[in-house]
Amino acid sequence: MAAIEGASSEYDRVAEVYAQLRESQMLGHEMDWLEKGHSQPRVILDAGCGPGRDLRSLRRRGNFVIGLDLSEKMLSIASENNSDLIGRDQIGLVRGDLSRIPLNDSSIDAIWCSTVLPHFSATILTVVFKEFWRILREDGMLVCSVKLGIGEGYEAEEQLDNALRYMRYWDLDAFEKLALQLGFIRTDLHLWNERLRFPEVGRDIEFASLALKLTNEQRGIDQANIASRHCSRRCDSRG
Repeated sequence: MAAIEGASSEYDRVAEVYAQLRESQMLGHEMDWLEKGHSQPRVILDAGCGPGRDLRSLRRRGNFVIGLDLSEKMLSIASENNSDLIGRDQIGLVRGDLSRIPLNDSSIDAIWCSTVLPHFSATILTVVFKEFWRILREDGMLVCSVKLGIGEGYEAEEQLDNALRYMRYWDLDAFEKLALQLGFIRTDLHLWNERLRFPEVGRDIEFASLALKLTNEQRGIDQANIASRHCSRRCDSRG
């Protein structure tokens, strides 16, 4: 999608500044949610891993971590910062688009998506959530965060060399309703203000972090539809 490709180019341009600015902004409290559904998730996807700030901490909560990002420069920094764990096959890096995730169906136990979703319109977010649903195993978990408020559009951030990035603000109830329609139900919630949580670099922005689990009913309905389509194709091919 053109909007995602454009964001990738902008992140390539400011990757080093971004890595330094966001180094301390780790959501440790939310990371602990990953262990609620699993004693230790086997495979965790860091969806939109950027310069790899969270990869090492995620590895302590799972057997293997995949860092996925569309920015080549961000992945290069992530590789440098985590070269020891990559060398021991504990972390892998993949270049890819969240609207077309290059991973197999039902191959991931948990998805970590820290402050990435605000960059997507509702239309693109719907596509991304369907991809998350596709790659998660049946008891999988998604931990994500969104900006709270009203409005959407492109914003320039002075601290990031005036990088121009798309931002979508959400009403929490509306976001949860959309997530439920797409097969995810909230299990944990943490509301926070960026300036209060990260006073050294934060702005006065309200966030919601959510832990979401797959809803079995939606998975059952979709799997039944898939089976029905396969049956129809087989019946048609028999003539």
